[in-house]
Amino acid sequence: MGCVKRDIERKVENPNIRLKSLLEISERILTQSKNSKNKIYSIHSPEVECISKGKSYKRYEFGCKVSLVTTSKSNWVVGVSSFT
Repeated sequence: MGCVKRDIERKVENPNIRLKSLLEISERILTQSKNSKNKIYSIHSPEVECISKGKSYKRYEFGCKVSLVTTSKSNWVVGVSSFT
């Protein structure tokens, strides 16, 4: 990934906004270590987090946590919350 990033930086003189953000994300990925906080697990979805399940067969999942509140009888959704 480092070689590709350097090659793009050499060849593209004026990167657009989208390419600049991808280069910044790739720099963060290259500099993060095993014990880093706020790691990036996906280039195209940087908000994805590692969720510890605590189960032996599937210890970790990657995604975003969402909480839904529904009524017990008619299944109306009365609240939604996203944890980022």
